[in-house]
Amino acid sequence: MDWTRALKKEKKQPIKDINKEPAPILYFVGCTGAYNVPVRVIPQATASIFQKLGLDFGILGENELCCGSTAMRLGDAEAFKRVAETNLETFKRLHETRGVGTIVTACAGCYRAILKDYTMADEYEKMMEGIRIIHVSQFLNDLVKAGKLKFRKSLPWKITYHDPCHSGRHLTKFLVDKDGSQLWAGAYISLNEEDCLYDVPRELLRAIPGLELVEMERIRANSYCCGGGGGVMTGFPDWAQRNAALRIQEGMETGAEQMVSICPFCYYNLNQGAQGLGSPMKLYDLTELIDQVL
Repeated sequence: MDWTRALKKEKKQPIKDINKEPAPILYFVGCTGAYNVPVRVIPQATASIFQKLGLDFGILGENELCCGSTAMRLGDAEAFKRVAETNLETFKRLHETRGVGTIVTACAGCYRAILKDYTMADEYEKMMEGIRIIHVSQFLNDLVKAGKLKFRKSLPWKITYHDPCHSGRHLTKFLVDKDGSQLWAGAYISLNEEDCLYDVPRELLRAIPGLELVEMERIRANSYCCGGGGGVMTGFPDWAQRNAALRIQEGMETGAEQMVSICPFCYYNLNQGAQGLGSPMKLYDLTELIDQVL
């Protein structure tokens, strides 16, 4: 809960404890945003935006359990199953007793785990009935389109955008000819990218006054991994930093001043890569920019 102290001190607006008070929105913070000190700016910016918009939301606080994404990526299926089942039970209880209808997360890893990996549970649809899981970029973009979120300030930056793996290609659905009516039973037909967050963050960035977006060569489904996910950053930190430096170099080649993304893993590791490279380029989370222009 240390990340909430700045909000209490500066704004004197404590965040609602959803274990004690009802709220229609649960902000699922995620371990990386809560525990990794440099990354705490992401939950702080997210909560600040929600407060500025007057949204009725709450957090689980010390009762929040890891989404299990990293355990899944490392192959610890039993640990993942345990936390996934516990979280699904928590979400169902919060829906029934606290009125939660929307779960928002600013972590690409949490988003992918709950949206995609949790569906392997037999009772996923039953447990998540009446609940929508959404990434904060989607959530805010919907508000912009509805005219409920307007940017009052200008941000005269030239930026480039990095597509995280978890919110991008990891959410690709593979379309298969199940009955053999198109090619043959079991044949791969095509890809469905409707869950991939490619356009949403770019639409938000283009909506910010004064911001100029320039693209790197490798983007969207072909985005170059930052090297921070899947346990790599923990197990092989030197390699992860070198990999991140390559991505920062790609960003610098566009002529952009800064890089933006929507993943706490990318936030931390790409900033590490920039430091190792001695680059002035900084990785900002999209929530930081939006909080600045509200």
